[in-house]
Amino acid sequence: MTVLCGQPTLGGPCRRKVAAPGAPCGMNHFGGRQGTADAAAPPRGPGPDPFTHTPVPSRPGAMSLVDRFAANPAARARIAAETDDQEVLRRLASDRSTQVTAAVAGNPASPPAVIARLAARHQMPAAGNPACPPDVLSVLTQSSSTIARQAATNPSCPVEALSAAARGDDWFLAAQVASDPRLPADDLEFLAGHERLEVRFAVAANPSSAEATLIRLAGDPSERVRASVLSNPNSTPSARSAVGLLAP
Repeated sequence: MTVLCGQPTLGGPCRRKVAAPGAPCGMNHFGGRQGTADAAAPPRGPGPDPFTHTPVPSRPGAMSLVDRFAANPAARARIAAETDDQEVLRRLASDRSTQVTAAVAGNPASPPAVIARLAARHQMPAAGNPACPPDVLSVLTQSSSTIARQAATNPSCPVEALSAAARGDDWFLAAQVASDPRLPADDLEFLAGHERLEVRFAVAANPSSAEATLIRLAGDPSERVRASVLSNPNSTPSARSAVGLLAP
C-alpha cells in the first residue's frame, strides 16, 4: 500500500511517498527539520493584549504598534493616551477614530499645535490637558459650563480668563476660580460680595485674599465663611480678631 506524507504545504497535503505513516519525506514543511515529521506549523498563541498594563514603547516600537492595530481603534487609543512620542501623536491626531483623536487631545505629551487643532472636536480632553495652549483655554472657559469649569481648573489657564470667569453668571465656576491663588485681589474682593456662600467661603479660604477682604468676610452672616477666615493661613491678627467682633 502506498503511504503519502500528508503534511500541509501551501499547495495542499504533501503527496510524497513515505515508508510509513508519520515518516519523513525528505522535505521541509513550514520550518520543520528536513527529513523529520514535525512538518506542522508551530502552534500560535494569542497575540499581545493591547490592554495589559505595560508601557507603550517609543518610536519605532509605538509606530509599529499603530500599524499592527490598524483594525483596533481601542488599542490605538491606548497608544495615543500613553505614548510620549510626538511623531506618533501627530500621526494619530489624523486617525479616523474619534476615540483615538480624543486620547491625543488629552495626552500632555501631544504638541500644543495638535491639541489646539483637536480642541474644537474634543473640548473636554483638551480643557483638562495641562499642555493645552493658554489662548485655547481662554476660549474654552467661555464654552458650556462643564467645559468651562474643566478649563478653569487647568494650571495653564491664563489669569485673564479666570478673572472673566469670576465675574460671569455661573456661580459654581465663580466658586471654583475663587479658590485659585492666582486670582487677582480685586477679583477676590468682588467675589466677597457674592450672594452664594460657597463663593464667599472660597474667597475666605484663599491665601491670596487681601486683609481688607478677609476683614469684610469676618462679619459674614455664614458661620462657615467666618470659620474659613480664621483658618486661612494668611489671615492677619486683625482679620482673626474681627471674626469675633463682627460676628452677627
